[in-house]
Amino acid sequence: MYSLPLEYWDEESLKAFGNGLGEFINIAEETKLHPYTSYARICIYMKLGKALMDSVNLLHDDFKWIQPIDYEYVPFRCRKCHSHGHLFCDFPLNAPHKS
Repeated sequence: MYSLPLEYWDEESLKAFGNGLGEFINIAEETKLHPYTSYARICIYMKLGKALMDSVNLLHDDFKWIQPIDYEYVPFRCRKCHSHGHLFCDFPLNAPHKS
């Protein structure tokens, strides 16, 4: 999570954030040891059958923030049907019709 506001760098917030996206596993060691880097990294278990969120809305007191999410280690999948085995450009309904 790049440019995550400091209000959300505590363990409780990062766990809640992870559980909101999937099942929280842990906070990366570099995030625990260097809390003032440009990004926070957590490990979560997610079911990849649904679309992945691009961002989440965060609220802290009166402070609102749209947090972009960057995923690592996600296998290639189709943006249209979200299944593995083909990309959007190879989606069966995108195939040119033969005349």
